[in-house]
Amino acid sequence: MTKRRRGFGRPKGPIYADLHLHSNQSDGTDSPAEVVKRAAAKGLKAIALTDHDTTAGNAEAQEAAVGEGITFLPGVEVSAEFDLVEVHILGLRLSPVQENDEMETRLAEVLEDRITRTQLMIEKLIELGVQIGEQDVAQEIAGAASPGRLHVARALYRIGVTNSVQEAFTRFIGIGKPAYVQKNRMPAMEAIELIHGRGGIASIAHPGIGGVHKKLRGLLSLPLDAVEVWHPEHSVGQSAEYGILVRENGLIATGGSDDHGSKTQRKYIGETGLNESAFQTLIARLEQV
Repeated sequence: MTKRRRGFGRPKGPIYADLHLHSNQSDGTDSPAEVVKRAAAKGLKAIALTDHDTTAGNAEAQEAAVGEGITFLPGVEVSAEFDLVEVHILGLRLSPVQENDEMETRLAEVLEDRITRTQLMIEKLIELGVQIGEQDVAQEIAGAASPGRLHVARALYRIGVTNSVQEAFTRFIGIGKPAYVQKNRMPAMEAIELIHGRGGIASIAHPGIGGVHKKLRGLLSLPLDAVEVWHPEHSVGQSAEYGILVRENGLIATGGSDDHGSKTQRKYIGETGLNESAFQTLIARLEQV
């Protein structure tokens, strides 16, 4: 088995564009504007904000990017399912929100599911004897447009139930653990259609993580536009494999750090993504979509 390590699957040359970033509108720790400032400090020339199941941070990030002289692609990371496996679909270069926007309506439904899921996890934790309340998790969410398990994990760590955020997953809320609650996920085809409906391109996020790799060739039968070739948890071998799949299927190569903020242990921003040549290739293809 190919060993994975952070930043191992990065492309050749300086990173020009990071097209997978999260803000505090989902489970990141920094505001959209702060994400842009960190990107500028890293010398990045282009970024995409891809918060989980929400586009709420794009307007703020867009404005900040103009001030920093950075090319900005409005985005989203949609939680979906294909053949019983969770798969994340990145939407890149979304058009502005319109009245009666189908994507926003559907994401509002996803938000309700996320809130319910969070409440159920808290109830399960209390049943296990964990001293945690909704207010503890609410402090971590702090206005996020899209709450998730990571907020619960951070709350467990902050109040001293676990010794790390990761321990919260391994003991309580990871898949198969006693306080885990399964997410309601939309079909991958629906996620792709919603992204296309907003004028965006749809890319499979981090195919080397979880069970997505085994389903990748089946996923490529869907009307996808791209595959995330470069990701911190992809090995050189995996990135090479996905690059070949992109070429064979006439798709676009995307890449990004999946950074979740300056207050996390894993500060990835700008460590992987697209070099300038790959980004210009992506832009050229975007003009044809």
